[in-house]
Amino acid sequence: MDYLKTGEKRYFLEVLTGLALFFATAWLGRTAIHYTTNPALLLTAKLLPLLPILLMGAAVWRFYGRSDELQRQTILKISAAAGLLSMILLIAWSALHQLGLPPLTGQTAILVVCGCYFLCSAVVKFLESRADWGMKQAIIRLMPKLFLLACILALVLTLNRLLPAQSMPTLRSAVALGGTAIIIVIYWLLKRRVDP
Repeated sequence: MDYLKTGEKRYFLEVLTGLALFFATAWLGRTAIHYTTNPALLLTAKLLPLLPILLMGAAVWRFYGRSDELQRQTILKISAAAGLLSMILLIAWSALHQLGLPPLTGQTAILVVCGCYFLCSAVVKFLESRADWGMKQAIIRLMPKLFLLACILALVLTLNRLLPAQSMPTLRSAVALGGTAIIIVIYWLLKRRVDP
């Protein structure tokens, strides 16, 4: 039962560590490409960022496997709703592009998928809180999530203004990771004050 109590924190730390390792291996790979001509080493440098992605996938699978039935049902609801919403948005992007949206890039697609997961998570958790504690407590419990969303959006917009993506991608990624970690720690502190 101990894993159920600490599972979310452990999962978050494992995924955050995987992200940090991903940025480190991406930087190492980009650096190694410039200093070697050995084809085996070049292939290894290009494939090195896949290792942290596999570690993050294993952390998600381990968290899902050790969750109780209610948590599994919630995870599946969020994943299904977010997958459907992000699929609809990504497929409809070409029609929306003709109405004035910017072209779909890899960064935009990742932001759309992350935004869909965040939105669906907030909606599902809000509906569960409303059923358990009522509308007023559900709104109060939603406030830290809205604060988290506003801070992360502000961080992304600030990084877009201050650090151009083409000139310093590694520095930008490191600042984004560190800023997101700080914002999530503040979110945990706010959530602890709201949750009983």
